[in-house]
Amino acid sequence: MIRRLLIPLLGSGLLLAASAGIAMAKCEGPNPPAFCSQVVASMDFGSSGSVLRAGSDTPIRIWVTQGEQPLAASSVALVFARIADGSTVRAVAAPAGEAGLWRSDVNLPAGGGWTVVAEIVGADGMQRLPLETVRAAAPLTPPGNQPATPAP
Repeated sequence: MIRRLLIPLLGSGLLLAASAGIAMAKCEGPNPPAFCSQVVASMDFGSSGSVLRAGSDTPIRIWVTQGEQPLAASSVALVFARIADGSTVRAVAAPAGEAGLWRSDVNLPAGGGWTVVAEIVGADGMQRLPLETVRAAAPLTPPGNQPATPAP
């Protein structure tokens, strides 16, 4: 009984190992796929809980890769454009100590929807890569500035 289960289990393990080796080396060799030459950027808000709050600094991490390897860019910036009125905010990023990882703080002046474009300068010049559209929450109102409610 155990022998009947062991042979298929061993066979599937070997197939999995072979496919993992192929997936890891897909950008190597004489004819790599077209996506191996593309620059890709992604971002996250890290510990801020994926919330941008207008009027507050939000740390953002940006990963820049080419062919699934970190890209040695010379500069990275994020350009936020407000959907409602087209106003823009440019946040320049700094290297974060790990290849392909950059960090920036952004402070958006107003809540609402914002489109994000990464500007990446590398050996091939500048590339503008559209990222995701984000939503910024309205700024927090300080306790002393809340409207007074009439007493009953």
